[in-house]
Amino acid sequence: MPVFTYSEQVSQPIQAGRRQISILSRALQIKPPFISGGLVWNRPVKVRIQDADGQTQLIPIVDVTLQVIATLSIASLVIFILTLFRPRKS
Repeated sequence: MPVFTYSEQVSQPIQAGRRQISILSRALQIKPPFISGGLVWNRPVKVRIQDADGQTQLIPIVDVTLQVIATLSIASLVIFILTLFRPRKS
């Protein structure tokens, strides 16, 4: 059994007037071999809107929180590395 599993899923469509709306999501599953349980990270990626005449529109979902956390993590790592190589006062 694999430790990492990556999958994409589409939700059941919801009827809203003459449109069908569904969510496309991605899931990352981590199951260590010698531990019962694991970690599942689900996140929505796109909204799919299908009109009555068959036109499909995909609207991406931007995860601003993930972008902010990634930016802060990278900035803190850069600051940490810069402080390691800073000349010391004697």
